Amino acid sequence: MTVYSSVSVSNYAEVTDEETAREILQALRESFPDAYFQTAWHEGHLKIYADNGTIALPPEPEQFLEELAEILEEPMMIRSVGFEGCRYKPDAWQVTVFPDGEITRNTMPDDPEQTHQEEEETFQIESIDGREDGYYYGVDSDSLEGVTINELEGKVKIHN
Repeated sequence: MTVYSSVSVSNYAEVTDEETAREILQALRESFPDAYFQTAWHEGHLKIYADNGTIALPPEPEQFLEELAEILEEPMMIRSVGFEGCRYKPDAWQVTVFPDGEITRNTMPDDPEQTHQEEEETFQIESIDGREDGYYYGVDSDSLEGVTINELEGKVKIHN
């Protein structure tokens, strides 16, 4: 018999209001009984972790993660790595929950070819257009349409 060994933890992320966040987390536990996670608090910052194994997200985690996003002031990265004896490859994943509701998921690929970084692409700027959300730079690229840069907010948006 083999044992699954793992560790799961998030960064400490600032929440909008600790009391409200505690209430929402309790409601999430009640609404999603398949979810398993522990919480730790430090000066208005929340950490999610598993004290014994892997954080278990619900089978359909979108609503759970969207509700978690509502209490965040800054992004929360939840990471998990684990393995079962020598029978299976290690598995690893990361979910990043942003306060605006955006959710990104990444996994560790089994295929070594998937770990290669693509080469950088250079391009020429064809046009510049001022917009509400920053300056849009149209480019001559097969893979990019353009880039919007908002210097005031420090944001860059890539248009594919």
